[in-house]
Amino acid sequence: MPIEASRATHKAISCEGDTRRFQTSILATDTLQSLVELEQKIETQKRATQALKSQALVSPSPTRSLVHEIKTHRKAMEVSLATLTTLWCGDSLVATHVKERLEIELREGIEDMDQLAHVLINTLAGPNTCKVIEIEGPGEDLDHEHTITR
Repeated sequence: MPIEASRATHKAISCEGDTRRFQTSILATDTLQSLVELEQKIETQKRATQALKSQALVSPSPTRSLVHEIKTHRKAMEVSLATLTTLWCGDSLVATHVKERLEIELREGIEDMDQLAHVLINTLAGPNTCKVIEIEGPGEDLDHEHTITR
């Protein structure tokens, strides 16, 4: 009887171990699938980033809608980065390296969008102009103005 009980206990422990390994395997597969989906999404976002840069370069004068599109794209990239950051890769060295590479690419893309938006916003604002009133003499007309462009 002790031998039979020992075999039954061993089978139960073995089954529990198999179940844990199976659950871990499912989690790893889900993580890899999520990582692949994010990688595809990020590749699409990188192509969109290049398209926005190209559009900004060929545009004779940037529009507010282009700036809005860039800001919207940047927010989508931030959402992807947040999703990627919360993704747990466990003990998978390959998944961890892919995750780190994608995080770097997203951060660079977000920075590119920030710089592009900044340049376009400054272009939309036009040159800074201010009116300078010069008073040459004490009784001079104060409506005498000069515009200086900086």
